[in-house]
Amino acid sequence: MAIKTYSLKVDGNRNLIDNFKVKEFSCPGSDAILIDDALVVALQKVRDHFAQPVTITSGYRAEAWNKKIGGSPSSQHLLGKAADIVAQGVTPLAVARYAESMGMGGVGHYTAGQGNEYGFQ
Repeated sequence: MAIKTYSLKVDGNRNLIDNFKVKEFSCPGSDAILIDDALVVALQKVRDHFAQPVTITSGYRAEAWNKKIGGSPSSQHLLGKAADIVAQGVTPLAVARYAESMGMGGVGHYTAGQGNEYGFQ
């Protein structure tokens, strides 16, 4: 699998897989969006396993945005290889356990913003 570069303006409504579009991985203030194909497949597996909508709360991050929000300078979000998500009606622990069972690295779960989120790469 590969990391691909998309344009929000040109490709935003393009389907990557059954339930995810390019624009869902976008970064505020950036037209460019980097997305790892393997990440998209993993997110679709999460969605299919739990049969619930999955919302990406943070996908690709441009360097300036990552710095502005206090992200790690070595964040996998900068490479399009990480996503923070919310799965409707599913506990963060259940999603984390399933992601780990798929061999995903960097799995974590935390409470932030308006609800529970989970991040993995």
